[in-house]
Amino acid sequence: MIELLPAFRVASSPLIRVGKEVTLSSVKSDRGFFTKIAGVSHTNPDGTDRQGLIRRCSVGEFLRLVREPANPYDRNAVKVLRHNGDQLGYIPSHVLATGLARDMDRGVSYRAEITALTGRNKATLGVNIRVVEGEIALPAQSAQPKVNVSPIAWAIAGILIACIAILFYLGFTD
Repeated sequence: MIELLPAFRVASSPLIRVGKEVTLSSVKSDRGFFTKIAGVSHTNPDGTDRQGLIRRCSVGEFLRLVREPANPYDRNAVKVLRHNGDQLGYIPSHVLATGLARDMDRGVSYRAEITALTGRNKATLGVNIRVVEGEIALPAQSAQPKVNVSPIAWAIAGILIACIAILFYLGFTD
């Protein structure tokens, strides 16, 4: 669970006015907390353009949060990924200061959901997300879909097959 830290100052934040004292409780709601994805204008190490990836995102899409402790710029970095592994950016550092990275290192899982895609009429798109504790529950995918058939349906099918077989036999014995 995220532990509240003493208040710290934020120079700029999408959630609050400049210079306001911030604790996690000021950005957290019963359903998690809201923030934006940082670094959306950068290119990924594999050469993919994050802006191009964001253009394919949709509101309501679930995202994975993955720790990146070996990040050379921020040892508390948390990557924001689509389920196919495409990186959209990072959780902003002012959010990480609340203890999110520390809690993830201790085994707490978090997930995110896209709440808004911003900047549609501008050169740079942005992504607002809601972060909540817990794993993303996706339906299991199997090679063949399961079909639940009741025993009564099987009995009726058996009777129909028997009737067809009898009619077929009678048709050839005349």
